[in-house]
Amino acid sequence: MKAKYWIFVIAGLAAIIAGFCLAKGGEAGSPVPYVMLGLGAGAMGHGAGFLLRQYSVRGCAEAEKRLRIEEQDERNQALNNRAKARAFDFAMYIYMALMLALAIMQISLTVTFVLLAGYLAINGVYLYYFYRYNKEM
Repeated sequence: MKAKYWIFVIAGLAAIIAGFCLAKGGEAGSPVPYVMLGLGAGAMGHGAGFLLRQYSVRGCAEAEKRLRIEEQDERNQALNNRAKARAFDFAMYIYMALMLALAIMQISLTVTFVLLAGYLAINGVYLYYFYRYNKEM
């Protein structure tokens, strides 16, 4: 399992380096280098965070047990799910405001439609799981 996180760190670092190289010698105005920098930083941070957490509790059985219990605790999972639900609700308003602002600024319809597609995809996934979980209960 740790190998997966090392792969995240190495792939993220490679994406960051490639992003810098593309930004220096690439075409002006191309978003690809910056997307690579962002994705690389996210992947590297995710992998490094897990590895540092594992390294910090290594050798201390009590700390490892406490960390495992906290991750599997029903109360913490309920709090995490509730926070995700609030963030989802907030994100829906942000998406709508962003699409409205882009339409008012008369930005390219392609950009607005890409955001609209993302908005509809998120809501489609929400509806799918809502009905699926509704059938289970």
